[in-house]
Amino acid sequence: RVTGNKGSIPEREPEKRLPHPRKAAGAQITQCRHGEVVTINNNVGPFRALQLE
Repeated sequence: RVTGNKGSIPEREPEKRLPHPRKAAGAQITQCRHGEVVTINNNVGPFRALQLE
């Protein structure tokens, strides 16, 4: 897959590093607010796309 998408190789490395620390912080917030778990998850999805661009 990596060899096929040459353009994704450079964008995949930074993309994985961003969600890693954000997911850790988000996981702690979800534990405090069980009702906002869905809201946080929804923000993580589109948020990654905005950071990539």
